[in-house]
Amino acid sequence: MTNNKPLRNSDYYYSFLVSIALVLIGHIVILQRLEPTGDTKAYISMIKGNFDVFPSFRFRILIPFLASLLPFDPLESLKILSYLSLGIFYFVSIVINLKLGFNLKTSILGILIVYTTYSNLYNYHNPFLIDSFSIMILSLLIYAFLSNSFLWFSIISFIGILARETTIFLIPIWCLKDFRRGISLLLLLLSLVLIPRLLFISEHNNGSLFYELKTKGFEHIKNPFILLKNIWIPFGFLWLLMIISLFVIRLEKYKEILITFFLLLLGAVITSLL
Repeated sequence: MTNNKPLRNSDYYYSFLVSIALVLIGHIVILQRLEPTGDTKAYISMIKGNFDVFPSFRFRILIPFLASLLPFDPLESLKILSYLSLGIFYFVSIVINLKLGFNLKTSILGILIVYTTYSNLYNYHNPFLIDSFSIMILSLLIYAFLSNSFLWFSIISFIGILARETTIFLIPIWCLKDFRRGISLLLLLLSLVLIPRLLFISEHNNGSLFYELKTKGFEHIKNPFILLKNIWIPFGFLWLLMIISLFVIRLEKYKEILITFFLLLLGAVITSLL
């Protein structure tokens, strides 16, 4: 599936330049939110050492911890981590395409298409969230998977879980290479996600893991339009391009990428219920 031919130094060089340029363009062109949202307020509170926040955020400890280490105010620290994550995501995505056998121009074109989506551009309008870090983690997981490195796949998975739970949706892909290792890693990390959220109850309506699913998820199921809108908005027309590509590319060559697509689609559906 992957291209065994080693990448040239120039491939890495141009990938790096494009990634830096995209981050700078986003920072300069996109109008940035000045006031923090409810989500950001929770992360700021955690950066300052107060973890008495809504349970959805309480266990996402990694980004607030990293931000607390930076010698800047909380908002600036969150923005720096967000931009750094986006740059790494662009770079790794281009390299992934190169490893899959696409040429440099096609690989860059691919990331430029992704760049135009709402899911990406919103990270420049509101760079104080942790969404960009989660996207970076997903790209690193795919790279580790294509590189056949279970060690790095495991390490990145663990890091991702500490930042946001959505990482769990991509972990099962390792079962394609080694079912026993893949399922063991999935069960281990799933326990790390579930156990703290089931054990630690808070004043927010008991703060159970399923609180948001019960209060908002069922409402979305009752109204399929809201569910479809929440799935469509993040990537927009890119969903159509991905579906069309399934009929254009040789599926037997990219079987594992196809399964990755459906795992991420499953994650999009489930998280859209929350």
